[in-house]
Parts: sequence; structure tokens; C-alpha cells
Amino acid sequence: PVNSGYEVQINDLHGKTKKLTAHDCGGVIKTAAPTKNMAKPAGEWNRMIVTMKNDELKVELNGETVIDINLKEKSEKPLPDEGFICLQDHGLNLFFRNLRFNKLE
Repeated sequence: PVNSGYEVQINDLHGKTKKLTAHDCGGVIKTAAPTKNMAKPAGEWNRMIVTMKNDELKVELNGETVIDINLKEKSEKPLPDEGFICLQDHGLNLFFRNLRFNKLE
């Protein structure tokens, strides 16, 4: 999935003042950096809404839009017609709650 799909980053970057990259919270790996740092401190819940419809990808983090792009214009990857939703960790403490998935028509 990582090689053929799109990965939205979830990580602890609260307080980061350096330029944001696609590997920062809310960024889309190999595609786009978040426009602003909206991550809460470690130990607090972050709320992320990821919406992908046709070529458009939008990421909202804690009530602010941090990604709003057209994938055909911004991505080097081909856009698949369908795929899977995956949750990935790297062996660190990571918790999810209230996951909701909606199919967009």
C-alpha cells in the first residue's frame, strides 16, 4: 500500500518551528507538506479528517485545513481507481479512537 497508495502522516511535531515537510503531521508522504502545524502536544488527542474524492485530497487537522490538493497535479504516483485504508505504526506508542469511514458518491 505504501508504494501504490497515499500515506497521511501522523506524528508528534507539536512546537516544531522549522519548515514543515511531507513527513510531518498532516503531510502526505512523497506528495505535499502540511500548510501549518496544527498538531497538539503528545498525550492529547488530535482529530484528523482525510477526504479523498476523485483527484482531490483534503486533510483537516484539529479543525484547520492543512492539505487541499489535486493529486493529478501534485503527485508523482499514478492515482488508483480503488484501494485500501491502512493504519501503520513503527513500533512506538500510537492510539486511535472513533475511526469512521464513509464512502463518497
